[in-house]
Amino acid sequence: MRRPLLHSGMTALLLAQISCLLPTSAALGQIAEDNATVATTPMSAACGQELQQFCSGVQPGQGRLIRCLAGRPSGDLSSACKIFVAQAREGCAPEPNRSVQCIKPSDTDPAIKRFDRLHYVLFNQTTPPTANLLVFLPGTFGRPPGPTAFLHAAADSGYRVISLDYNDEPAVNVYCPRKSPACSSNFRRMRIYGDGISIDTSFDNSIAESIVNRLVKLLVYLNSQDLRQNWSAYLDGGAPNWDRIVLAGQSQGAGMAAYIAKRDLVGRVILFSSPWDFVASNGNVRTLAPWIAMPSKTPPERWFGGYHQHENEVNLLAKSYAALRIPPQNIRVFKGDLPASENGKRDMNPFHGLGLYDPAYEQDRAFFLGHSP
Repeated sequence: MRRPLLHSGMTALLLAQISCLLPTSAALGQIAEDNATVATTPMSAACGQELQQFCSGVQPGQGRLIRCLAGRPSGDLSSACKIFVAQAREGCAPEPNRSVQCIKPSDTDPAIKRFDRLHYVLFNQTTPPTANLLVFLPGTFGRPPGPTAFLHAAADSGYRVISLDYNDEPAVNVYCPRKSPACSSNFRRMRIYGDGISIDTSFDNSIAESIVNRLVKLLVYLNSQDLRQNWSAYLDGGAPNWDRIVLAGQSQGAGMAAYIAKRDLVGRVILFSSPWDFVASNGNVRTLAPWIAMPSKTPPERWFGGYHQHENEVNLLAKSYAALRIPPQNIRVFKGDLPASENGKRDMNPFHGLGLYDPAYEQDRAFFLGHSP
């Protein structure tokens, strides 16, 4: 039996009962909330009575129904509804026609101690085990699942999807700019492979904490839970079978994806607003970190990337994508205004995440994704 985050034996039984109530044609949405109709969504299957009793005047959409339910005293909710709300707040609620799992990293490897929150696993139930895998790496202070619209789009493009939890603090570009030119390369290598390079004892990670080990142990765990899904196909001799894997990331996570794609032949790499690792010299002159221009095992036609023209580091990003040799036709420079929902927020770099989240760029993200073979 799979053991998603927050599940006990009773929880699994309750969720199985919930899923049995769902018709296969149930509408999708934000936990099906945007198209909520009684008796057709996972939410109404788990919390139908509570929605009618406590939230009948709440307009569906943008998480409002979940917030309404979460604001009720615990005694107002049934066991099934409590479980659904807890999972929904983590981004892990059941979805019709999709497989959704949230798994604690330490459940896959007890040696993982830090950033032990959740890995998010998603795929459409019609997706065969022969599909390629997309692994998403969040940015600094990010945590899975992260950009659910992008992850859903990846699933609908035929991929199986993992949003991977990893040690994402501090940021490379906070620690390294005034260190040696090799700092950012060594930092990323330490985070990705954990192969003995020491950056700073206050945040060095071991092999167990590395991105590669976290991914490998998650795939081994998933395969042990359901052999029919053949998760082991994404492994090769105990290491990731990178040619079957698409790497995507935002900010620091995009830099990690780029670094791996330099060293290994990956199926595709999709970068949002990174890397822009740099070395600051006299007079605050900023030069791209040398690793960005090093030879790549992943050929140029497999590289894709985008950034916004109003990002703080737009000049470094333009230079970086050129140094990475991303074909110009595979680059998107986003140019729209801030969405109304973002106006007034206190953010020093408000355009930094728009390429990944703004619905205006949905077609650009679809172009980056292509389709799983």
